[in-house]
Amino acid sequence: MMKTVKDNFFSAIQWGLILGILVFLFILLGGGGFRSLYEALLVFIAIIATSVGFLSLFFVPLSFLEKTQIASPLRILVAKRENERRADTNRRNIQSRIASIKERLPQITESGTVVSAEAISITNVSGAIRGGGGSVYTSINGFVSGSTREVYGNISSSTTIVNRFFVSVADLEYVFTLDSDAFSVRTGSDISIVWISRPESDSFTACKLVNNQTRKTYYFEDSVENLVKPLLAELQENDPDFTGVSDIVFFRELHKSLRE
Repeated sequence: MMKTVKDNFFSAIQWGLILGILVFLFILLGGGGFRSLYEALLVFIAIIATSVGFLSLFFVPLSFLEKTQIASPLRILVAKRENERRADTNRRNIQSRIASIKERLPQITESGTVVSAEAISITNVSGAIRGGGGSVYTSINGFVSGSTREVYGNISSSTTIVNRFFVSVADLEYVFTLDSDAFSVRTGSDISIVWISRPESDSFTACKLVNNQTRKTYYFEDSVENLVKPLLAELQENDPDFTGVSDIVFFRELHKSLRE
């Protein structure tokens, strides 16, 4: 609990009295004689005041720093060291946390054959047209007449080539559509499909595809992240081992682990 200025000042007085008494006794027992009781009392008071004042330099400013959150070189250094310690702890424990997550995610692997594969061209058109207006007339004989105002604007288009292929597994077929540069197959390719699922769920999500001929892999990063995020949030709230785990660091290491 954060101490107040008053609490720290009383602490300085308490420890100052103890230190002062010890110093006074050390002088007294060390042979330091006093000409009168009055002189001894003055020396004792001076020692106590010096001790209290000296300790107040440490106790009282500390409370002001805690209360006002004033940054000091020492405070910054301590916070930096603490952050480094926590980061090091997270790095050392991240693999055990990933293993814990993977144990909670049921995984199955199926092997199949590509029975159909084709490249598809997908064109996206975007833009805006402004202007126009006017009127158009048609006659019973099929003639068209009329006028329109000026039309202006811009239109752009982009074309993406994707691979759509069907994988036959036992008596089932799965269809995938992926960027041609990301994963290539042909009819007859042997494919391994890794599926993962949420705990206590009967539905599975594709995690990874492996072309067993080319050894190329496609990893469904977004699907995996969407599936794991709710589980990670639950563990961060209820499991002390996951408290303070950075989502960015965790998913980076998780994706690396699942890609292997």
